[in-house]
Amino acid sequence: MTNSTQNQFLTTAGGIPRTWETMTGGQVSGEQVKYRNGGSIKEEVVGTPPTWSDIVLTRGFDIADLEMLRKLAKNCNKTRHTITKQPLDANMIRKGKPLVYPYCLLKGVDFPDTNSNSTSDRGMVTLTFATNGLA
Repeated sequence: MTNSTQNQFLTTAGGIPRTWETMTGGQVSGEQVKYRNGGSIKEEVVGTPPTWSDIVLTRGFDIADLEMLRKLAKNCNKTRHTITKQPLDANMIRKGKPLVYPYCLLKGVDFPDTNSNSTSDRGMVTLTFATNGLA
């Protein structure tokens, strides 16, 4: 078994150029209901349908992306994209089967913050997607 670091993944969003620096979310969880049948000491556990957390993609702002970001913002809550998270080996070569989240709804576009007194903070772009799980 080979361990990997967080930088050994390549994340893309279908129809949106370039790769993404960070991806968070896309986790599955569910709630459970516990109950006892009449006269029973032993609890029974029933799982509810799972839910998936939003996927958040972030990368440094590139002025070449501005028009694309405008279009995405105008189509927020309308367009759907496939998010792919591809593992990479130590040489940054694609390795194994990627995690694929199909048909994710774009639900948020965050443009870079501004600060006229900052010279060291990068402008970042963030896209948020709702997902209903892996392919």
